[in-house]
Amino acid sequence: MNVPTDMPTDISTNEINQATETWEHLKQAIASSSGFDRWQRTRNVSKNVVVNELTESNQPDSLLDQKSEQQDRQLDVQVTDYLRETLETLAY
Repeated sequence: MNVPTDMPTDISTNEINQATETWEHLKQAIASSSGFDRWQRTRNVSKNVVVNELTESNQPDSLLDQKSEQQDRQLDVQVTDYLRETLETLAY
């Protein structure tokens, strides 16, 4: 990929942290919206993919952490797909 010469190539850790924090807040806001809920229902996607498994008390912390990370990645994918489809619809 060619980076334009007028585009900064050095991204500070602070900028990355800010972008990550912004995405997390945006993702949570979108995930709690009625539009996202409706989008999930039309695709038979569950908001709480592994929540029941996460609440089982007999699982070691490392397994719970892995499931939490998996759930977060799944939510990332779902929100990204939702945004892409919404923007494609608006583009028409």
